[in-house]
Amino acid sequence: MTPNDYYSPIPSVKDLPDGIYDRPFSLVGIDMNEAGQMAVLDEVFPLYLDEYTPDPNDGLSLVDAYALYALLRHRKPQRMVEIGGGHSTFVSMAALAANRSEGHPCHFLCVEPYPRGFLREADWPDYELIAEQVQDVPLSVFDGADVVFIDSSHVSKLGSDVNHEMFEIVPRVKPGGLIHWHDIVIPTNYWGDWTQSGTQFWNESYLLHAFLLFNSSFRVLWAARWFRMNHGDLLADRFGFLRPDHRLTSFWVERER
Repeated sequence: MTPNDYYSPIPSVKDLPDGIYDRPFSLVGIDMNEAGQMAVLDEVFPLYLDEYTPDPNDGLSLVDAYALYALLRHRKPQRMVEIGGGHSTFVSMAALAANRSEGHPCHFLCVEPYPRGFLREADWPDYELIAEQVQDVPLSVFDGADVVFIDSSHVSKLGSDVNHEMFEIVPRVKPGGLIHWHDIVIPTNYWGDWTQSGTQFWNESYLLHAFLLFNSSFRVLWAARWFRMNHGDLLADRFGFLRPDHRLTSFWVERER
């Protein structure tokens, strides 16, 4: 039994005030790059709607899946590292295959300590699987990566993958490189049904929030939950497959310097 006291990182759910889950933080100190996000919505996303429609899945919302596809198609990376394989791997492979057909190949490396069968058996071109904890993977693996896609445990704690990613991998991403995090709920807390289940006390979103404060080296490229909360009508107009119950949680940044 874990004590639930003042020093515990696990909240006392019954004592949390009403409305805390949906109440947004002020985001003072973070440049959400609203104009840049609008440009992604208006100039990048429309380019690939005719060639790709996301499939329902148990990992990514349809808009998050489409954003992944569109940004990979638009940026045409030569090297991509995915931390945490799943449906996102299929989406990435579809985008990279289209890029390859246009003369833009990409080496794709998936770091997944518990790979499902399809990841082990995949025969995609330029695909490599490392079935290890990301903490045990040489940092040189991330050298020169154009895209680092992060979808791991979502928990910052002693020895965790999240701490390793934020403290060792993110600082090594080259200028111009993109980083994606999944299940990020900026600008709010995590959803009540996640927390009230009593088993899911993620905190990666808070760590990323702190990382972005007064940070001029990384530019917000696309923050799905924030964008929906502020411009939900524009999202609905752009994506006919968006539904009210879909939870958008992808968060993309670009290193500028």
